[in-house]
Amino acid sequence: MSCTSSTSKDKVVDLTESESIQSPASPTKKRKMSYAVYVPPKYFKKISTTEKSSVYQCLMGCTNKNITVSNLSLCNARRHVEAFHKARLEEFNASFLERKLKGKARVQGNHLPDQGAIEKHLVNSKDPHKTPIVTQSDLDDRIMQFIIQDMNSLRTVEKGGFNWLMDGLIGSLKVKKRTFFTTKLKQDYSNTKTALCMALEKATDICTTADMWTSHRRSYLGMTAHWKGEDLKRRSACLGIHRVKGSHTFDVIATEINKIHKEFKISNKVNVMITDSGSNFLKAFRIFGPNELAEESENEEDDDFELNDDEDFVYIDLDKIFQEHDAQLAAQVIEQQTEENEDADESDTERQEEMKLPYHVKCPCHLLNLIATTDYLQQIQPSRS
Repeated sequence: MSCTSSTSKDKVVDLTESESIQSPASPTKKRKMSYAVYVPPKYFKKISTTEKSSVYQCLMGCTNKNITVSNLSLCNARRHVEAFHKARLEEFNASFLERKLKGKARVQGNHLPDQGAIEKHLVNSKDPHKTPIVTQSDLDDRIMQFIIQDMNSLRTVEKGGFNWLMDGLIGSLKVKKRTFFTTKLKQDYSNTKTALCMALEKATDICTTADMWTSHRRSYLGMTAHWKGEDLKRRSACLGIHRVKGSHTFDVIATEINKIHKEFKISNKVNVMITDSGSNFLKAFRIFGPNELAEESENEEDDDFELNDDEDFVYIDLDKIFQEHDAQLAAQVIEQQTEENEDADESDTERQEEMKLPYHVKCPCHLLNLIATTDYLQQIQPSRS
């Protein structure tokens, strides 16, 4: 049942009582509802009511003292208490405010049932797919996931608006400080990484992916891993997102990829790695990846380039020549870097010499995207004269 607010002297009016009034001119019409402001029955007794006001009898010691109170304002009743029973004015106001806060209503003379306190308001028993927040540990985990998934700052837990929101939801639970969630974040990361390493240890063949991008003038390398579990179901995980300083050169990329593989102890288990067709990625795998050209050249026979009697020229594979040339240049670059870093630590030199990347495959999705965009536009655009 809706209520109408008052614009009278009283700022807050509790229109909770109602009476039914039948118009004498039209007895067949529906009776119109008239709403009356709540007057504490401890101090006044209602005698009669009309559409606009009600008559009350004072119960605080006045003899046959009746007052008329508007249905939209408690002003007359409060003025009577202030004039004749000033000692009880504070008690009268408190009684009216208590009724307003409790929200108890009288509808056509019948009380609405009291609403009980919601003791376990965080428990959602209607939806079995949602885990309720019952303990302090549940609340800490939910707040931690809120910070991680939305990439919020740890300072969020100390902001006034967040705490004001949570105070009305968590009941007797408490939102802990930033220092607690900082420590918890490190612990959760360590536990998650340990569990991932144990899962990768059981895998026999692993495929990894890598990509680089720049955001807000900072470069990042992201890597994921994909493998088959013991139940033959595919598993996927993010190995990390590392900040890359400097240029995106092939040696920097190879170093970061090798570092992440060794961090999770999967260097010997990665059979193939998928990246886009960026020149820096291609050069990194061409230099530090499996040298298939050298293996093929060892198995080649001496009569590969026989002269055909019917022809006076020889077919030469220029692609192989270019690859051999790139391999020689790469060997020279590595040799120069080794000479320049003679004074470096032995561990750094050994790590660079042992660096080896897995077999490389270009991302099919990236190739299809290039075909559907760049190659397609080149075909439909008219050739320039």
